Amino acid sequence: MKKKKIAITVIFLVALFLAIGPVFCEYAELNGKYVELHGPYCWDKLGVARDEVACDTMIKILAKGNKAKFFEILESYRILRVAKNTKAMVLEIKLDEGKAKVLILSGLHRGFSGWVPIAWLKGNEKRPLIPEYHG
Repeated sequence: MKKKKIAITVIFLVALFLAIGPVFCEYAELNGKYVELHGPYCWDKLGVARDEVACDTMIKILAKGNKAKFFEILESYRILRVAKNTKAMVLEIKLDEGKAKVLILSGLHRGFSGWVPIAWLKGNEKRPLIPEYHG
């Protein structure tokens, strides 16, 4: 009976990992890759937080869907305003916290680094590693 419970538990955990694994893998493999930041489709401006606390605040505002509050926080000195599809390189990913540190490669803030919601990296899974980036 005990072996049966263990077997069922193992099967359940394997099935759970197979179901959830691909969601995390699409972001986990972006470390060191060239990306474009993709926010909500109808927004032209996005934010790159200068520190993790500002990114956490930005994530909370986005979760509530408060567009006015989001554009208000973009005026903060703790957030760099960037255009949608800004080119960047992923420096670090914190899957459990839902954020990633990026180095901005284009635009006014080129050369600065900061934090973005991990969802803004969606659609970049097939992009090349940064050595293959040619501008």
